[in-house]
Amino acid sequence: VDNESGNAVLRGGPYALPWAVYTKRACLPNGSYTLNVVDSGGDGICCDYGQGFFVVSSDGETIVDSNGKYGDTFSTDFHLGNRTSTDDSAA
Repeated sequence: VDNESGNAVLRGGPYALPWAVYTKRACLPNGSYTLNVVDSGGDGICCDYGQGFFVVSSDGETIVDSNGKYGDTFSTDFHLGNRTSTDDSAA
């Protein structure tokens, strides 16, 4: 996970055991982040060698959910905390 400045704030892996469940818990401050997942096998984490997936949640709410079908990389942006609008017309 990278913060909005592009700095790594959370890293994991390698995850080599087949059919294992890995859990990573972290407390991140409110802000914008990018989740980057890299599969060295290039086939995602689902289907041919197991039923891999991942979920990112905050306060019990799922904010990123993957079925594991993505090839060698997966990236998505997410936000923690309240967003404030700077657009005056969004009232």
